[in-house]
Amino acid sequence: MLEILQGKKIAILGLGINNRKLADFFSKNGIQFEVLEWKSPDDLQLESFDIVFRSPGLPYFSSAIQKAKATGVIISSQTKLFFELCPCPIIGVTGTKGKGTTASLIAKILAAGGKKVWLGGNIGTDPFEFLEQIKPNDWVVLELSSFQLQDLTQSPHIAVVLSITADHLDHHQSVEEYVKAKSAIVAFQQEGDIAILHPKLPEWFGQLGKGKKNIFN
Repeated sequence: MLEILQGKKIAILGLGINNRKLADFFSKNGIQFEVLEWKSPDDLQLESFDIVFRSPGLPYFSSAIQKAKATGVIISSQTKLFFELCPCPIIGVTGTKGKGTTASLIAKILAAGGKKVWLGGNIGTDPFEFLEQIKPNDWVVLELSSFQLQDLTQSPHIAVVLSITADHLDHHQSVEEYVKAKSAIVAFQQEGDIAILHPKLPEWFGQLGKGKKNIFN
């Protein structure tokens, strides 16, 4: 996957928490990139790049991202690239409240069972800090926000979805968009994958992906 990035014109949109370790990883692996900071999404001109790594703080449906996408620019993110590079199964946890506690609990249960576990995402260590240390028999547990999930094209092997209530409407255009952003955690699951779903999620949520659905409150 990293070979695909070589020789491309790459932009990392901001060096916030989610992109700082990504930039370090690129530098370590000889991948050239440019960091773009902005005060408003309207300030960004992205059409000259081949690949743009979006910050979770920049809405996916912002005019700058959508204009770049329409002209053929590949829109990626730190989370999206980690999913593509991670050599072991990922357990993803999302929801409006409690996802950090749940992710931490899952990681401790696995560790108590003798598994090597890496905890990251919105909680724990940035996943690009430990990416190159992961072994195929390890487990990664990620707490995932709607901002991180919104443009994923790959779902975790095990998806845990807690209750979803209206939130982050300063970032998302509507409650429907917010819930749909969360749904990427199960939408791309394949046969053999597993989803643990809160019973009060929208009915259509349970029809996404090919993973086995388990309803659990």
